[in-house]
Amino acid sequence: MDILEQCQNWQAQGEFGQIINAVIQIPPEMRAPQLDLYLASALCATSQGWPSRDRLREVIRLCMIHEKDFGKEFIWNYNMGYALGQLGMADIAIHYFEKAKELTNDPEVIQTYIDNCQKFIELPIPDVPFKDRVKVAWDMFIKKQPAILKILDVPNPTTEQRAQVIENLYDVLYTAFSEIGITLKADSELMEVILSPQGSSTKLYATDYFLKHKPAEFSEKFKFVLGTPANPDGEMQFPDWSVKQNEVSTWIEKLDSGKYKIYLYKDGLKKLLPSDQRLATMVLDQIVFTAIGEIPAMRYVDGIELLDSPRQEASFLLSDLANRLNEQGVDLDNNPDIILQNFIPYTRTPDESEDAIIRGDIKTGLSRCMQLVNDYDQGKSENVDLLQADGATAGFFMFFIDPFRGPDEEKKIKQFQEEFIKAIEEKAGKEAFELIGTAIGTKAGYIDFMAWNLKAVLDTAKEFLQNSKKAHAGFHVLRREGEVIGLYDGPLGAQEAKAEKPSTP
Repeated sequence: MDILEQCQNWQAQGEFGQIINAVIQIPPEMRAPQLDLYLASALCATSQGWPSRDRLREVIRLCMIHEKDFGKEFIWNYNMGYALGQLGMADIAIHYFEKAKELTNDPEVIQTYIDNCQKFIELPIPDVPFKDRVKVAWDMFIKKQPAILKILDVPNPTTEQRAQVIENLYDVLYTAFSEIGITLKADSELMEVILSPQGSSTKLYATDYFLKHKPAEFSEKFKFVLGTPANPDGEMQFPDWSVKQNEVSTWIEKLDSGKYKIYLYKDGLKKLLPSDQRLATMVLDQIVFTAIGEIPAMRYVDGIELLDSPRQEASFLLSDLANRLNEQGVDLDNNPDIILQNFIPYTRTPDESEDAIIRGDIKTGLSRCMQLVNDYDQGKSENVDLLQADGATAGFFMFFIDPFRGPDEEKKIKQFQEEFIKAIEEKAGKEAFELIGTAIGTKAGYIDFMAWNLKAVLDTAKEFLQNSKKAHAGFHVLRREGEVIGLYDGPLGAQEAKAEKPSTP
């Protein structure tokens, strides 16, 4: 009996550990694609939730390698859906479960997985919240720190020793994050670890939270930096190729928003980019981050396009991009607090129609993360997905404002918002709750936040609302999909009483 037949028998008997032990003994380059598929299925069968993150990530890696071989088969789509769902990426998991459902004779079982994903999208309470993942990651770092420092103390560490340092740091960071950009710079005196939120201001908050929770035992030989710094003279290294900034022709276009679109051209560069559009975008982002710094790019760049051929108008070199933007008054300070501490006011024209979306009634608001506000308005959810994959979430409380109508209406609404926020910050704590904005509409008031421990935040919110007895209120993730989760069936004015009240779980 060959190994494929043995794996088939083990799978039929539910002996998944036997499959894992047998297949991992075979070097990856010598495995038949079917063996990797058996391994992925066995890993799925023995993995559940965040504690199994390494196995689940291995499932995704194995599946992606063999997408051409098995991408149209049930088990491949099921494995992808299961692994992504268990890692908190429910929105993406549904895509694969839907395909799996079409390829099975038992669609009801797969529909159960889809329903569970939908429930998680509406109420994304993970098995281990981001707050606790951060603590586990830093505890791991402190345990690994002596071994890393020992290598750093070697006058000329070998390639293998440097690889050990990198592997240890990746173990730590990927305990807290599902994905994050990492650049290392090391000498005998200091290990500098540059963490990139990959251009996402949403991810910037999570990375900032992580760094603010460094333990006291943290060695001064390590320096963590938030946001890729500018290095205009540097050479950008990628796994199989590199590019120098003085080799890239550049053009900029100022948009009506005040931001800039950047056009790049280098002969042959487009062929080197990953075929996956998302990965290709990340590569282009990193090229521009290195030219002007990641924080300025997040503030002032709205689109990067790699051209098939040069534009007719005169170009300049990418290494000169920072100077060109400086001439136009652009602030190239790479301090992340410029984004993190900046509340931006915004206004909207309220939608009073019957089919208006939730939050469609907003008139005015303040936000420290306009990316999430704009994503919601445009029906996008990629940045919320990034948070949920890390065990965090972005959401909002909404409360009907009829009980506050009359003289000083706006003052009363803002006072209630302040009381609400204060109660959560004092009881759940800033360890669990990060205020990112408030808004007032024609029907409701809103409090936008990121939750590092959503359950603690919701429990505190329910307690406050029940004690205050001032307003009918609910919770919603900062994404269009899903229903409002009722938190308190408080007083309703005549207008709001006609609306469908959210159910309380």
